[in-house]
Amino acid sequence: MWEAQYLARITNRSSHISMMGVLAYVVLGFCVNRAAAQSGHSPRFEDFPTSRIYEGKSRPPNVAGMDEIAVHSCFGDAPKDVAGMTANFAGHFVVRSCSCGSGCHSLVIWDALTGQMFYESLPFGAINIGPFEGSGPSQQILYNGEQFRRDSVLMSVNGCLGETCDCSTRYYKWTGSRLRMIAKAAVRLPANCSRRGTSVGR
Repeated sequence: MWEAQYLARITNRSSHISMMGVLAYVVLGFCVNRAAAQSGHSPRFEDFPTSRIYEGKSRPPNVAGMDEIAVHSCFGDAPKDVAGMTANFAGHFVVRSCSCGSGCHSLVIWDALTGQMFYESLPFGAINIGPFEGSGPSQQILYNGEQFRRDSVLMSVNGCLGETCDCSTRYYKWTGSRLRMIAKAAVRLPANCSRRGTSVGR
């Protein structure tokens, strides 16, 4: 089974990847990203497929070394209780939302096959989706947050980073161990974000 082969592969550190294979992977990734950019549309899930999807149950996330407050906000009192979830991102990974207040959350990602956590390596912290006070005829702005699929390595994040006016739609490609931003699009800003450096407000 492919999941058994995957586990054997990641535990065998002596395995060597040919230089030709690495070069082909880099060139392919560059071509896909460039094609998406030149086509004039935002990155789409279909442009970044994953070839295999793990249908089994997830191992519990390994939260060793994770701050206790963060563990509680992500998993409650029993992180092991989330074992058994099915992969919902990039073939064999699980994405879960962690609360940081009203309209605010962060994300954790772990490998459904091994339980390995990817927390500190994420390129953003808190995601603030509002609702925020809008300007003009529309009364409020409510962002969409993150969007992802289990058959794609693409994730989009629509919102403001923390309590800042750094609000946009960011597109990330999952490399297997981290999210790498490949595109960014402007969004409508909250009313009090007309000046650079102003914090968002409710």
